[in-house]
Amino acid sequence: MGFFIKIGLIFATFTMVFATAPLAARGSFCEKVLNSLPQDSDPVPTAKIKVRKIGGGLEESMATVVEIEPTKSALASLVTRSLGHTVDAKAIHVRFYGVDNRIGWNTYIVIVDNWGPFGYANGPIEQ
Repeated sequence: MGFFIKIGLIFATFTMVFATAPLAARGSFCEKVLNSLPQDSDPVPTAKIKVRKIGGGLEESMATVVEIEPTKSALASLVTRSLGHTVDAKAIHVRFYGVDNRIGWNTYIVIVDNWGPFGYANGPIEQ
């Protein structure tokens, strides 16, 4: 199965589950998905990383790219501004997701507890 088909299936699964699941059940589902993703041992970069929101096609998603420091606090700040409510850094998980050859990213998925997938980053962040 192709990389982008897998992304679509995972996104569709999140959408279906999060639309119908109570908030308490969402956290355990997120943990199961996070634990099933491949682990990556890339060192934390010293340069800024790019983060884009999930939504629409690639072009729409790339229009949301911002550069931030590769820290959980910087990512929490971005997610908080974007969602319009405070998100604690402990509620954010970043895991290696795969290589996106369309844009040349080693892609990391950004998942927020009790919310679901927020977006993608082009590098790891400090845990």
